Amino acid sequence: MARIIFTQAAAELARQLIRDMPEYLEPMLPVIAVVWSNGARDNRRGPDGNVVWVIAEPPGWKAIAAPWAEAPQVPMAGHVTDINGLPVFIDPRAQSALGALVVSARDGALFVEHQAA
Repeated sequence: MARIIFTQAAAELARQLIRDMPEYLEPMLPVIAVVWSNGARDNRRGPDGNVVWVIAEPPGWKAIAAPWAEAPQVPMAGHVTDINGLPVFIDPRAQSALGALVVSARDGALFVEHQAA
């Protein structure tokens, strides 16, 4: 399994994102989710009528602040891990990733770099 590493700046930003998360009606725990994204693509018609594909977000690992709702079928235990005092949900695909997923901060957002072993 890939190790999850937060830079100091990323840990500080993650704590701030968790503090700033709105409250919800149902009991929810704010977490930092380190997940794989298949990316986002969109198609449009070009001036000549041909389909033009646009990559809005490339595929890759990402880290986001998100609310976690405790549910019997998806309990927090076994899904959320404490990393440096941060509650972190780790995508199950990290089980097969080698090396490290390094979370850093840039321009007020979290970014993940996969450093292969």
